[in-house]
Amino acid sequence: MRRLNSECENVQVKSILHINVCIQND
Repeated sequence: MRRLNSECENVQVKSILHINVCIQND
């Protein structure tokens, strides 16, 4: 299971593409 950092969650609202980076960065 992947867990997103609070920063990633913040980015989630800003840009969907950035979410992908966040998830892959995990």
